[in-house]
Amino acid sequence: NAKTSLLGTITCQHGSKECDANRMITCAQHKLDQKSATDFMFCAVGKLKNEFSVQASVVDCVADKAVSSNIINCYSGSEGATLQAAVAKATITHSYVPWVTDESGNQLKSAENNLQKYLCSTVEKPGDRPASRNFA
Repeated sequence: NAKTSLLGTITCQHGSKECDANRMITCAQHKLDQKSATDFMFCAVGKLKNEFSVQASVVDCVADKAVSSNIINCYSGSEGATLQAAVAKATITHSYVPWVTDESGNQLKSAENNLQKYLCSTVEKPGDRPASRNFA
């Protein structure tokens, strides 16, 4: 639940670490294909929860060193700031989190109540989920 000031500064509900993670994920989504970005997000968020830095999380979660370097450069530079500002501008006004929407901006209440159940029942087909991906 981030807010953007009139000067364009983004402040996150849970502080600077949340903003750093958001920017890192935004850069990864910009640099990776959708599947790789999703896999990266699960890996990197786990690393950040274990007190890894953003850079260490990227290096640990992206095997290709050129790609990890591109993500880190995006995160550290003006590209990341520009991408994050665009995400903030595109985010609809909401009154609580999680606020889950589809690609058209329609709120998905069932996903808000149980995201795992929603994803497993609507996105993944039986047998498509990698054995290594467990939701806690």
